[in-house]
Amino acid sequence: WWAEGALDDETFLSGIEFLIQDEILQVKSTESIWGDEYINELPSWIKTNAGWWAEGALDDETFLSGIEFLIQSGIIRVD
Repeated sequence: WWAEGALDDETFLSGIEFLIQDEILQVKSTESIWGDEYINELPSWIKTNAGWWAEGALDDETFLSGIEFLIQSGIIRVD
């Protein structure tokens, strides 16, 4: 839904954070590489990846690599 514009960015990110915190989505790293600093802009390619993943055109591992990038960049916060 997010890739199609039916969900806003905050709702998508909150959902992903929930899935990681409840260990439904398994990611390799949950630590930001930026420390207290973070990137505050969601890269456009992540929405494209989400759409491709939803259509089955992108594998789980590649999609999760994008999610890990969002964590490392501080866009997704996992406590």
